[in-house]
Amino acid sequence: MPEERGFNMRLSMLFVCLLPAVALAQTQANTGQIEGTVTDPAGAAIAAAKVRLRNVETNLARETATNAAGLYRAALLPIGNYEVTVEAPGFALYRQTGIELSTGQVLTVNVRMALSATQQEITVTADAALVETAQTTTSRAVNEIDIENLPNLSRSELNFAFLQPFINGNRPREYEAPRLDIGGLARRVNYQVDGFQNSAAQQKSYRVIIFSTAALQETQISSLGANAETGRTGGGVVNNIIRSGTNQFRGQASYWTSRKVWNARPFGAREGIKPSGNVWVGAIGGPIRKDRLFFFASYEASRRAFPQSLGFTSDAAKAAAARLGFTGEEIDVLPSRFNPQLWLAKFDWRPNTKHSFSLRANTFRELFAARDPGGLTVLSSSNGALFNEAAVAFAWTASFNPTTVTEFRWQLADRFSRRRPVVEPGPNTPPRTVVSGSATFGYPSGLTANREKIVEWSGNVTKQFSRHQFKGGFNVVLSPLNFEDQLIPTFTFGGLTASGPRGAVSAVDQYLYTIERRIDPATNRPYTYTQLSLSFGERLLRYHQVYYGMYAQDSWRPKPNVTINYGLRWETQVPPEVDATAPHALSRQFPVDKANFAPRFGVAWAPRGSEKTAVRFTYGLHFDSPQSNYFRDSLVNNGQRQVSITISGTTAGAPVYPNYPTTAAGLTIVRPSITVIDPTLTWMYVHQSQLSIQRQLTRNTAMTVTGAFTKGTKIPLVQNVNLAPAVGTLPDGRNLYSAARIDPQFNNINMITAGGNSNYAGLGVNLNRRWRRGVQFNLSYTWSHALDNAPESGISGGSEQPQDTYNRRAEYGNSLADVRHVLNGSAVLLPQFKNRVLNNNQYAFFFFARSGSTFDVRSGTDLNRDSVNNDRPYFFGRNTGKGPSSYQFDFRYSRIIPLGKDRRRLSFSAEAANILNHPVPDSTNAFINRTYGTGDQPIATFRDILAWHEMRRIQMGLRFDF
Repeated sequence: MPEERGFNMRLSMLFVCLLPAVALAQTQANTGQIEGTVTDPAGAAIAAAKVRLRNVETNLARETATNAAGLYRAALLPIGNYEVTVEAPGFALYRQTGIELSTGQVLTVNVRMALSATQQEITVTADAALVETAQTTTSRAVNEIDIENLPNLSRSELNFAFLQPFINGNRPREYEAPRLDIGGLARRVNYQVDGFQNSAAQQKSYRVIIFSTAALQETQISSLGANAETGRTGGGVVNNIIRSGTNQFRGQASYWTSRKVWNARPFGAREGIKPSGNVWVGAIGGPIRKDRLFFFASYEASRRAFPQSLGFTSDAAKAAAARLGFTGEEIDVLPSRFNPQLWLAKFDWRPNTKHSFSLRANTFRELFAARDPGGLTVLSSSNGALFNEAAVAFAWTASFNPTTVTEFRWQLADRFSRRRPVVEPGPNTPPRTVVSGSATFGYPSGLTANREKIVEWSGNVTKQFSRHQFKGGFNVVLSPLNFEDQLIPTFTFGGLTASGPRGAVSAVDQYLYTIERRIDPATNRPYTYTQLSLSFGERLLRYHQVYYGMYAQDSWRPKPNVTINYGLRWETQVPPEVDATAPHALSRQFPVDKANFAPRFGVAWAPRGSEKTAVRFTYGLHFDSPQSNYFRDSLVNNGQRQVSITISGTTAGAPVYPNYPTTAAGLTIVRPSITVIDPTLTWMYVHQSQLSIQRQLTRNTAMTVTGAFTKGTKIPLVQNVNLAPAVGTLPDGRNLYSAARIDPQFNNINMITAGGNSNYAGLGVNLNRRWRRGVQFNLSYTWSHALDNAPESGISGGSEQPQDTYNRRAEYGNSLADVRHVLNGSAVLLPQFKNRVLNNNQYAFFFFARSGSTFDVRSGTDLNRDSVNNDRPYFFGRNTGKGPSSYQFDFRYSRIIPLGKDRRRLSFSAEAANILNHPVPDSTNAFINRTYGTGDQPIATFRDILAWHEMRRIQMGLRFDF
């Protein structure tokens, strides 16, 4: 660790020194760029023409000039509606309005000047060219039209991520993040807000801060092919853009309600279990001082419930629960009620034409009652969750001269969550008790807590020179993390087989006979439990890690119809400090990978200078930083921080239920299993390449066809490296192991190592129409095939470890993220008729369809005795199971009542999720019954879906816009 601390110090000093020189590691993160070429009537370039770009909503203006080739570029422009004016001696003034700039866009506005002798001024009202011929990457900004009008009962902006090719996953039912798979890689996504980091360090599929859709102006979705500005992920980026105030006061207030009588019951649930809810939303923005100081604020509150049946649905299950003393509400419904509140305030200040500042503060608070674990756990032993999230973010942008723009950003984000019992345990609450196959009751489990912070510094500088646009930037993210585990005893009653004069005893009878203190005729001793499991040790864990990233790139226009972007990114991560007293040597070190240099290249070509066609090619190396849970598992499971003890109920001197020892003194400690990190562990990296052709079909409609390929290398996985050499083979050739261990001090040594590889090939087709004449739509289709040999534990649910720890080749097969066909579409329609009575009726829909997800078939037992208790059956390849295909259609109808000639209007809306009431299975790897059994034919419950997405849910709302 001294070497790591020294490395950390040197890096910190380096970034401090660089701070004045470069100022966001994600440039264009909440901005865009407008560029173009200015020519005379004959097509010759006009040098030194004065170009002025003005945001018509805030009056922000940026001035620049054309170079010798007639090229101008204006980078880091706040998104919005722009006016472009061009002046040159001897030519008429040119003015173009109606240019809509979205996040990450590189709009081309070419200007052909007219001689002043023929005209004094030319005014054009038209948007920029639909095809971004100078944009080397392929991304999409979900705009205000979609965010405000598409059906979105979950209130999660991440639903819009599915509109981009090469993205798949499960849609959220509320504010939670969907589990996105991008480019065949499970859960590899970098969540951002205005370019600030928002992915949780401990597990990347989660966000640190949640935002209301009322606060969002756009959501930028980049699946593959990002340039050197983007790091930390081998997949894609989802970036939310927060609204800002303008020179006009604008806002909205709305109320939404969903009643049980309107909704369908969840698939498989009993009658009477239906979702319901109410949502209140408000937002307002405007000027504090015209052209200088603006504000925006939003608020959202919900009271919603997604009740789910507990597992006591059959008469036999209810009868067994009643014998244990549980009836009525205890075995009826898991209410799943939650009441989030979201606040946000943002201020934008522009003291002069060269500097602008932005300050944002926001909170999210949610009490989620009775959400886990469901199944056969009674209600009083269930738990809910409390979430507290808050963030403060600051940004400064400076335009020192027409060719130099710089940014600096800082944020502090804090996320705390704690699991809370539905019923507070009292002195008479029994310890956690599992009566196998019948019920779990007593002290609730899973009452953990964790806290994660983000402290981020980032910046960049953009410099234009001739045909080049150079950028350099850095990103530093400090992530302090706190964890609190729950260590409670668990009694298990598994039932008894027939013995001597006593027949078989069910688990329920074993429990009842035990508490009644009956004598077992087979042993002439009192009945007792099957097993008592205890854990002792430290419950609290605190550590931090630091991420560093730097990049440099150049956007070069060698010809007016060719743009080349090339760059290099470097990044590393300083891990937590280790426990120097851990019993195993590998627990006393964490590797630091410093050799993460990622070249990026992209080219955009407009054949024959056409503004209607763009051909793009990108290639890049993308490193994926290790998630913090790897370090947490190693620190907690190091053989001494926490110890586990298992006591058989028949052991002499075993405690009598419900009593249990409160210390480990005098007890036999089970030989521990530990988690270590391979000392040679390096970052996973992904080769990403794609070739796309975009063609404008009509003035406002374009189609893009993209072929994509990714190759993942050094994917982290867990393998037991303490198994002694194999003692034989199974019928299908897998190694068979004994109970012997290489290091007898430990049972399993689960090493996190970089041993996985993946391959992905995909074809994406996207048809998009921008908002014109009351119509906007997006249609996206993806065919793909994902293969890998990397079952990643903790990434996609379930116990994902190699079936044969020493045979990587046996694991090569379909990826858990392999879904062959995905079709998604959305549309917002506001038809206009001559008959005014028929006007102001708006229709919007969201459509999702996909083929079945992959899952790994399991036997339900440890066939090769390697301590992985769910091996595949004989002769089954990895991930050969396929879940059912699914589709969902969401719809919204709105009746709009104008209240004047300005923005004031009242609208009534009715919307439905899954309006066709089609059953949609949840994440199949975690929620499908994968157990095939050990016979030639599968057991009866194989492939049963254990959890489903919502059935038809309807809500109605009233909204006032001004």
